Amino acid sequence: MAKGSIARCAAALSAAPFLLGLLADTARSQARVGAPVSSPTAVAPSVPTGVLPAEQSALRRAALLLSKREFPAAALVMKGLMPPPVAGVYTDWQPVRSQDRQPYAQSLRQAMASWNQALGGMVRFNTAATPDTASVVVLFERNITSTRSGIPRSVCVDLELEQLEQPAARSGPAQKGKPAAPAVATPARRARAYIALNVPYTTTQHSPASMGKLFCQALGMYLGLDSSQRIQGVMGPETHGPKETTAPDADEAKLAIQLQSVRKSLADLAARQVAAVMPTPVFTVDRTSLDVGKVDRGTPARFVFIVKNTGNAALELDTRATCGCTSTLSAKSVPPGGEGRIEADIATSSYSGRIDKQLEVVTNDPDKGLVRLDLIATVVSGVEVLPTDRPVIRAASAGPTRHELLVRFRARTPVTVRSVTSSVAHVTAEAGAPNAGRTLSADQTPTQDLRLTLTVSPDAPWGRTNFVVTLVSNQDAQPIVTVNGVCEKGIVAMPPTLYLGTITSATVLPLTQSLLLSKPAAFKVLKATCEDPKVDVRVDALKSGQEVRLLCSYRGGWTEGTVKRTILVETDDPAQSRIEIPITATVLGQAPKK
Repeated sequence: MAKGSIARCAAALSAAPFLLGLLADTARSQARVGAPVSSPTAVAPSVPTGVLPAEQSALRRAALLLSKREFPAAALVMKGLMPPPVAGVYTDWQPVRSQDRQPYAQSLRQAMASWNQALGGMVRFNTAATPDTASVVVLFERNITSTRSGIPRSVCVDLELEQLEQPAARSGPAQKGKPAAPAVATPARRARAYIALNVPYTTTQHSPASMGKLFCQALGMYLGLDSSQRIQGVMGPETHGPKETTAPDADEAKLAIQLQSVRKSLADLAARQVAAVMPTPVFTVDRTSLDVGKVDRGTPARFVFIVKNTGNAALELDTRATCGCTSTLSAKSVPPGGEGRIEADIATSSYSGRIDKQLEVVTNDPDKGLVRLDLIATVVSGVEVLPTDRPVIRAASAGPTRHELLVRFRARTPVTVRSVTSSVAHVTAEAGAPNAGRTLSADQTPTQDLRLTLTVSPDAPWGRTNFVVTLVSNQDAQPIVTVNGVCEKGIVAMPPTLYLGTITSATVLPLTQSLLLSKPAAFKVLKATCEDPKVDVRVDALKSGQEVRLLCSYRGGWTEGTVKRTILVETDDPAQSRIEIPITATVLGQAPKK
């Protein structure tokens, strides 16, 4: 009887040979424990994209248990994933300042009401009196560090689903002379939501509007939704502005309802003891790297990738650009056996030369959940600034300092300069009349050259200052030419600000970094100290007195948050007898102590 059932399944599923092996393994497994092979089978629902990775993994684990006919274990997994009809939310307000509790509580009530309206009764959030009776427990911390991406980073909200932190539910088969091992009990869906009181990397506290979005995100994560890059809705990035989106949009509500439907389907299969086969999408792409060659500056660099789905379930795609200069247009879903396109444009106005960007494609293919596509182009500028558009000018201690640049236009029409401006008063710019230059060998486009003279006045500030010179011409392809320059006068500190980085409890102390003081003529550092006794400063003279290195060592003891301190340097230079150098650092969690 069992062999006949397998033969009929083989005839029906000849187009999906991998499912035959799955069914055959299931049959052999049940034959060993004495279970009937001819029990009914069904197709497990596909898990949509945009779902928390841990949730996706748990749902696929439940489907795998169903395919193996381990029904009690699958039922326990689904019990832990299923939100109750009424989900209580308990909030620990103790860490919140008393003046902020009322506006924050109002933001939470609005977040629950907006989700209740969007879900249409699927799940209703209300206020729980105690944490023991709550489905969601909200906990506040000053700052939150997440490692979900593999790299520690500060976030505004994070969520832990209790049932996904426990070992996978198991039920052992019956052994000879012994009853079947009982399945491990799994609680109903419960979560702890951690919300940061402060905006990441600052000491600024979240406004009630920002907190309303964070509450909405926490409830959305409880429902199984992952964060997204979409500007619309509540699961997208926070702007920390005066206005935030504090209600889920139609797509987010649809995803939450669709995900709940998947949960109910799997729970129903487990309850009726119906084995499930798992249709799986298979993502393939014609290439993972595309070099489109030379592109004129100002013209978008365009990329097209062809995606095919060689599996037997719908392939869902969520394409994200890793840079703001890149826009994408992508197929959202590809049917089994079908194909779609992923298109991307890179705005080239701010680039020159070779550029390398990436697209991240999130899929529901269990073997290729994240695919990176490389975008490569070479931007050919219609204008060149020679020898560089980032000049460093060493200003004289007395009198003006002049610096000349050559601006070369690739243009067939006469070049006219409309304006030349400088961002600072102590640097002026003057453009000469264009002259015919040489002819480019690549495309035989004629060139026109003009001299751009930069003059630094005697009253330029001491130290290192930045400036921007902007030249506007009549060339439509690239009308604006920008020169980003640096003026150095007297003793210069590099870097101008000493950043000690992110300090955590794992940071090895003392933490030492150096900076360099330099000047064309000899000078001496008489004394170097920090206003904070937790930072030691040591002076090390180099290169015949023209360079001095400062070694700054932090010994520990700073509290959590952004730290700003100042190094005070005294020199024998009458013009710069006192130099102040800022120090900054970000302390996360409990700072280490030596």
